[in-house]
Amino acid sequence: LDAAAIAPPFEASVDCAAAGTRPDIVYVLAESQAGPDPVPGTPLPLRYALSYRSGDAKIHDLYVETFGAGTWMSNFSVMTGLSSADFRWQAPYINQLMQERIRGALPALLSRCGYRTVSIIPMKQRTLNEGPFLRSLGFQEVHDADTLGIGELETRDRIYYEHAEKLIAEHRARDKRPLFIAIQSIFPHSPYKQALVPRSEIAEDFDTDAGINEYLRRIAAARVDFERFSERLAAAPGANGVVLVEYGDHHSIAAAARIAADTSGRYAFGDFRSALYKTYFAIHGYGRAIDFGRLGPDGDIAFLTARVLEAADLPTSPLFRDLARLNRRCLGRFHGCADRASIDRHLKRRLAANMLVLD
Repeated sequence: LDAAAIAPPFEASVDCAAAGTRPDIVYVLAESQAGPDPVPGTPLPLRYALSYRSGDAKIHDLYVETFGAGTWMSNFSVMTGLSSADFRWQAPYINQLMQERIRGALPALLSRCGYRTVSIIPMKQRTLNEGPFLRSLGFQEVHDADTLGIGELETRDRIYYEHAEKLIAEHRARDKRPLFIAIQSIFPHSPYKQALVPRSEIAEDFDTDAGINEYLRRIAAARVDFERFSERLAAAPGANGVVLVEYGDHHSIAAAARIAADTSGRYAFGDFRSALYKTYFAIHGYGRAIDFGRLGPDGDIAFLTARVLEAADLPTSPLFRDLARLNRRCLGRFHGCADRASIDRHLKRRLAANMLVLD
């Protein structure tokens, strides 16, 4: 960025929705899920595939910057509007490197607009430095595995959703502030040697490969849990409605061989538009209108939150407005934008405003 043109700093202002019209916002990171066709050649049955549709009845593509692991990297991009790929070899360490170095991220923006901001994570606070990093972005509370009294990888997603439902009910009974809850699920995560889904719940098998079959069975269970949570939010959206956003963080390592075989010999890992990095996102408005025409082109994960804020008419800031503009200018590409100078100018403006500290 030293070579980028000098740019004026972003204003530190926020644009909060009119008093009394701020909806609750719920983000769900769908662990190791990539949409209705996570394993080439073995699509999910229609009843599960349909659950990936957004409120406009479409399945929206989302391109992430990690494969098989690195959930925290996708979460980083969603919360900050930054590309983990821009950090090159340091990308896996961004939770440690960037703690207390980013200002104006989504949770901080919403906090300034009167939201109570809560993150629900499946690991312990210090695992991957997730808790301290999220707090540095503006989350007022981080509810971890110890808070929920659970193990980590084997826990069904419904445990996190039930915790969120209880939190929402208790909050609405005593607190007038709107809520922002970011939930990280975990159940479809590897390894897949242990069968975790009871036959009484998901009876069928999906694939002859034992590992892939277990992975897909866990996804099926995760979709059941998510749909139940979504239905409960829809049934009780609160006085100002709720905006529900779900997104896939990365493909599972279980699908690696089949996805790579589908790439026709190309070096797919070096192409952030290859099938290896394609997941999905969905937006639902319950008691809240979503203008899907304002989403702009589908594309990179770093643009997701800016697009959500615009389409749902949520609190925003000059920083996120600029990201929404860049999403259109760059046709959904952040790290690989053809006009990379425009992305660097955006980052330079963050630096000038002390919203991004790199030294």
